Amino acid sequence: MQNHQHVSSALNRLIVGGGQTFDLNALLQSTSRTLSNLDFEHQHEMQRLEKSRTDPMLKK
Repeated sequence: MQNHQHVSSALNRLIVGGGQTFDLNALLQSTSRTLSNLDFEHQHEMQRLEKSRTDPMLKK
């Protein structure tokens, strides 16, 4: 466990500097939220395109 703490501490210093801590869980949650938003927007735009009168060749 002590080795894990040492690696975590070294990673914190490497990523954010000596005075701050790095919160991997918060970063993962934020990234997941961003990807979910992108997926939602993409699906919305695909549905909008499918319903549009745009030439089928252009839709591809």
